[in-house]
Amino acid sequence: MGYRVAHIGAFDMENLGDLLFSDVVAAHLTERLDIDEIVYFSPQSCTIPNTDKETHSVAQLESFHLDKPFDAIIVGGGDMVHLWKVRMNLPHISDDWILYDVLHMWVIPSLVASQYGIPLVWNAPGVPVDFVDTDNDIVNVLCQAVDYISVRDNQAKKVLSTAVPPQEITVVPDSVLTIDRFFPQEELAESLEARNLTHLKPGEYIFFQATVRFSDEQLRQSVEALQKIKKETGLAVLVQSIGYSMGDEEVCERIVEMSGGEFETLDGHPTQMDLLALLANAAFYIGGSLHGSIISSAYGVKNVTCNVFNYNKIEGFLELMSNSEACLHDMADVYEAFWRQKEAPQPPLLQELKGRVEKHFDAIASIISRGTKRVDENYPLRIADYIHASSARMEALRTDVRNLQEEVERLTAEKSALQGGLDELHASTSWKVTAPLRRIVSAVRK
Repeated sequence: MGYRVAHIGAFDMENLGDLLFSDVVAAHLTERLDIDEIVYFSPQSCTIPNTDKETHSVAQLESFHLDKPFDAIIVGGGDMVHLWKVRMNLPHISDDWILYDVLHMWVIPSLVASQYGIPLVWNAPGVPVDFVDTDNDIVNVLCQAVDYISVRDNQAKKVLSTAVPPQEITVVPDSVLTIDRFFPQEELAESLEARNLTHLKPGEYIFFQATVRFSDEQLRQSVEALQKIKKETGLAVLVQSIGYSMGDEEVCERIVEMSGGEFETLDGHPTQMDLLALLANAAFYIGGSLHGSIISSAYGVKNVTCNVFNYNKIEGFLELMSNSEACLHDMADVYEAFWRQKEAPQPPLLQELKGRVEKHFDAIASIISRGTKRVDENYPLRIADYIHASSARMEALRTDVRNLQEEVERLTAEKSALQGGLDELHASTSWKVTAPLRRIVSAVRK
């Protein structure tokens, strides 16, 4: 009887990197273990975009386990370890933008794993924003339920280390970096022919990925740089979204218009496998997507990542690659960055980083095969203690607010009394009579 594994990720979101985690994790696990079933969980229940697989609401994780026990829970990857909700565009689920429960993807697994003694591992998620001081206690408690804490770069480790001892955190490159082993470049090139994209010949086009967050000026700078590069190299320019959940496709059409038709974007709605094939066979990648950079790097395609919004995940990945020169913060530098990277040697650490991902999955397989762990009976108590401490902190803040309000009221009354005295003085006969004298004194002082 094989293992039954729960895998939690943003599989309900049509975003290239998030969707590929399901393929990469499944491929690595089935190489190492007898896997009977992988059950997918996300904030929303739906069919995983462009597949026949289902992802279930992570709120159902416990009920699925009680119905048929899991041998392990895997969380990630993706930028999910934080305590925020975000607005997302999921057109296959709702016509409106929805509030996306990112924190459920790592908080609920900790609670369920602790309650039932299920091995819980992280597949190198990101930690995108700093925790506030009052969050550190609960983050620490939630991480105590994790048997293997891995994050995808040193930037993420730095943030998480405010709540978790750093020696308990392993840095592992994003697992999509090994995708070329499971989807070879040559086979992906053949799939381009199957989609009638034969005019996009391997190695003869630049893949440019824009985001709706780029300003008008940044778009203009991008178009001018790409036109200049196209003229000098003869490379075609494909402008393409890889994050439909972000609403990026509209900006692609706009860039094509701005180029006067020099660039193109794909008609229809390409799948994640189509986008993977296009990235793997490009001559160069330029864009604001971390996974655009990761996938390009995996296939040896040189790239420039436009980190104009200062995401720590982009800085973190390029630091691991020892290729920070491939990161730019100003779209005015696209042209120079392209030539700098095009003429640079391939990053020397690529194979070493891929090897670290392989060892990472060896460790995960070992934990799964080890079996269930002891149930932590004190875990609910620590959660309760955190809630109590949070309530105490909240009451202390309320007291501070009340004290400040009283002080403001006192100062307001004092100001009013002083203003009344001043108004009375200005209205007095003596003030008016002495006005000429005050003007003389003022003139003398000058």
